[in-house]
Amino acid sequence: MSILEYTARKQFIPFHQRVERWASLNTHRRAGKTVALINDMIEKSFMCPHRKPQYAYIGPTFTQAKRIAWVYAKDYTEKYWAKPPQESELKITMKNEATLHILGADNADALRGMYLDGAVMDEYAMFRPSVFSQVIRPALSDRNGWGVFASTPRGKNLFYNTQQQAEKDPAWYALTLKASLSGIISPRELDELRRQMDPEEFAQEY
Repeated sequence: MSILEYTARKQFIPFHQRVERWASLNTHRRAGKTVALINDMIEKSFMCPHRKPQYAYIGPTFTQAKRIAWVYAKDYTEKYWAKPPQESELKITMKNEATLHILGADNADALRGMYLDGAVMDEYAMFRPSVFSQVIRPALSDRNGWGVFASTPRGKNLFYNTQQQAEKDPAWYALTLKASLSGIISPRELDELRRQMDPEEFAQEY
């Protein structure tokens, strides 16, 4: 990655190097996906061939998106700010004329009328299906924008179906990180989590 403040975990390097337009990330809790998603948007904003590129990080709700991603977005873009971030709108304008928006799927209509060069849908398992098909997908169309769907598993749901499609379709990039295999969380901590959690809960989160 060219963003010096960010050192990608090795597990996410193939994601950052992908060439596919669509990507699905199925990761365990505390894998670091939100930091990876934010920095992926930042780097790609410098590679975009279009004038005044726009990107959106979309969480399940505006409140969750602000709590989860806003601090990361400000931290990793600070040296590139064209002006101070707009706290009320969760909007960052950078020196390369790129704009990053932090939004919630609970108010997806706020995206209507916008164009997007890239969109990240985090914790996609909690989204309504219409958010992508009716709002985000059209916003990506005229500039051939890319999309990333990311979530912890949370059972068989909207994200499960997306991940299944991504794993079968060569036009997609698919990543699955299981806590037992990723090496991010220590075996000792995983053993303790197994003892303290219901087996179904552990399978859902890790």
